[in-house]
Amino acid sequence: MNIFFGKISQKFDIAQLKEGYYTAPKESSWFGELQLGDYVYMIGGDKVQFWQAKEWGIKNDKESLIFDIINPDLGINVSQLIALKFLKLTKALAVLTSRSARSKAFFKLEMLKDIPLTDLSNSQFYKNPELFRTIRVIKKEDVIENSEDIQLIYEDNKLHLFDNNFIANSIKKEFVDNLDKKGKGARMKDNVLEYFSNAVNDLPATITYKQIGLRSFYDTFFCEYKNSEKYFLVGAFWDTENPQDQTERFVKESIWSNGYSDKFNNEVNAVPVGSSIAIKSAFVREKTKAVMAIKARGTIIKNLKDGQNLEVQWEEDFIPFEVNFGGYMQTIKEVTKKDHIQAIWSDEQPKKEDSSIENKNLLNQMIDIPKNQILYGPPGTGKTFELQQIIEKWNLNETFKTSKDYTSFVKNYTWWEVIALVLYDKENITVPEIATNPLIISKLGSSNVKRLNTRLWSSLQNHTVDNCKNVKLAKRIGEKVFYKELNSLWRLDNRKLFEEIFTPLIDAYNDFKNDDQIKSKDYTFTTCHQSLSYEDFIEGIKPVLNNDSNENDEEKEKSVSYEVRKGIFYNACEKAVQKAGFINLKDCLDKTKHDRKKAFDKAISENCIHVLFLDEINRCNVSGVFGELITLIEEDKRLGNKNEISDLILPYSQDEFGVPPNLYIIGTMNTADRSVEALDTALRRRFCFVEMMPNPKVLENENVHDRVLIMEKINQRVELLLDRNYTLGHSYFIKQNFENSFKNEIIPLLQEYFYNDCGKIGLVLGRGFVREKEISKNNTASVFADFDTKNDIDIIKSYELIPFNEIDFKSAIETLLI
Repeated sequence: MNIFFGKISQKFDIAQLKEGYYTAPKESSWFGELQLGDYVYMIGGDKVQFWQAKEWGIKNDKESLIFDIINPDLGINVSQLIALKFLKLTKALAVLTSRSARSKAFFKLEMLKDIPLTDLSNSQFYKNPELFRTIRVIKKEDVIENSEDIQLIYEDNKLHLFDNNFIANSIKKEFVDNLDKKGKGARMKDNVLEYFSNAVNDLPATITYKQIGLRSFYDTFFCEYKNSEKYFLVGAFWDTENPQDQTERFVKESIWSNGYSDKFNNEVNAVPVGSSIAIKSAFVREKTKAVMAIKARGTIIKNLKDGQNLEVQWEEDFIPFEVNFGGYMQTIKEVTKKDHIQAIWSDEQPKKEDSSIENKNLLNQMIDIPKNQILYGPPGTGKTFELQQIIEKWNLNETFKTSKDYTSFVKNYTWWEVIALVLYDKENITVPEIATNPLIISKLGSSNVKRLNTRLWSSLQNHTVDNCKNVKLAKRIGEKVFYKELNSLWRLDNRKLFEEIFTPLIDAYNDFKNDDQIKSKDYTFTTCHQSLSYEDFIEGIKPVLNNDSNENDEEKEKSVSYEVRKGIFYNACEKAVQKAGFINLKDCLDKTKHDRKKAFDKAISENCIHVLFLDEINRCNVSGVFGELITLIEEDKRLGNKNEISDLILPYSQDEFGVPPNLYIIGTMNTADRSVEALDTALRRRFCFVEMMPNPKVLENENVHDRVLIMEKINQRVELLLDRNYTLGHSYFIKQNFENSFKNEIIPLLQEYFYNDCGKIGLVLGRGFVREKEISKNNTASVFADFDTKNDIDIIKSYELIPFNEIDFKSAIETLLI
């Protein structure tokens, strides 16, 4: 029996996962050694299924291998699959289970022991925690010879991989201790190294796959440590002794790290030792495409002659300063434009950074991104697309986080259940101690309770066992699980019985506590519309449908109650404060202003932010949706800042509210939308507006240079007839089937702009697309009523669009360009 793992992208091939097939020719390398009858751990997204290769067939008119789906969900994720003890750990298993391979989709697994097929295909089998490898960090004397866990020996301040026979020899030799690299820039590896740095301080230590996945372990210790940040240098130098000869010698897209690259050094090799030089350079940070520039003067002490490295004694330190070309982040190609370089090289002296902000990271040194900004422009200029790019550039996609989301967990449980979990963790505590537990603070933040102590006392007493004499409440309701001691300490009445009766609750809580890697994304995306309201955005009263059962009735009757529910913006604020280390907004507001400032400064310096994207923001009634928060979103009014407002009372819940400074609000606005005029002046004052206009460079980059002139001609005419806000964006001109795009997108948009006035559309597109209607004056008798003046009517010219199937598109475009 051969076992493989296979990879299907859940995002693009969801049908394959549901129906059980893989499309590729029979002789294709994608199948590797897979044969009919073999079994496969099939990975789709982060879910693992169990399949058996059944037969060759046709799916969607293509040759495919068809499988039997033995189990559509084994209940394990990719991290667990990699950590299974009965599988040999190979490079393919460690890496390609979650990354793409170029020409292979199925990889043979080496089984270290025989496992019955009935177990391999059974979800219950994988619930045994003993099946999964851990990483043990130990001293040499603590080695267990036949352990199935990965063992790292810490000796002489170094980590050494114990010769485990379940790790493939091909990757054993690649192990390298990278502990001393921690903090040097590779963000994901630094997170892993932080775990191991803590572990070596308290040996022996065990790290589970939930804390550090084996793929992350492999990436960190079996690969060369590389700083994930690359900087591209664009610059020039000249001899300051001869100011007339300031030859610009550009170096484009050369990687720079810890000094200038060799390529740049070679450029200055010709400058003699002792010469005075000036360096003016721009650096583009690869991941964010943000821009920084430096200026400095100095004297060359050594150059590349005689094998020496370039060495310059600078007259002053490098001075980083922000480069702002139109208020928007630049790409590498954009910043290398000559006019941009000249802007960097202006004689204006840059201001030095405020040295008091010691923990501000490189991103924030390079560019100070506005907290509130709106991307605006005509349709098709890539505003919504740019939001997707920002998600990628700022690393906001779904990742694993280590902070606990208590709020999401407690929403599923009642007050008495949450209190019971607190006492399950720590018994014999007082009510004030219960009130400070993160579970209770989170429950309070997501409920409408105003008096916490009253709520706690009520729940504790109502759910106290009847034989407890220290509670005076006569009538007790619901589950009886609590006990109060004479000294006012609370505990569970019978811990063992509680575990037996409420096993699902205990299991869910243990899973929550032990899951140190929780999937999360650092943004909230919503498209605004006319019916979006304050109640949807901040908070409002919403109906809840309840099922009430009557013992005398066979059928359940439904009743409606109402609750205050938090909206999009409130939840985004909650996620932002959690990124700064607070349990929820209430926990944040209970702290001092100093504590808030310290926490948010640290969060921003480490890019622990949350972004709220509001697509088509002008389509909603902005004043009505934002309400009183239109003031709170100003930067100086945010929590922890100079003029913070932290005591605004929300109208429905009466909760205090404030806006965290690590929440970024980015909207888009279509200037051709007629609702744009309704945009509130207050909003315009509080947002930075970034214009996005049709960009011919995009067409050039997409190798459709011939359409640049077409776009410019159309937009020139539209601007004269309407204004520049109604021009057509470049996205309409980059489609592969341009003729189809012209028919179904460009012409309908012009019809909307000009209210189907074909005469004006003709002024834009020319006679290749619009023609005059043939109405003869001699035929007016058949058109108009029988009046004496009908022959004296002056017929006005009328135009119509030529049906597209009658158009010679190439000739029509040539006519347009005349």
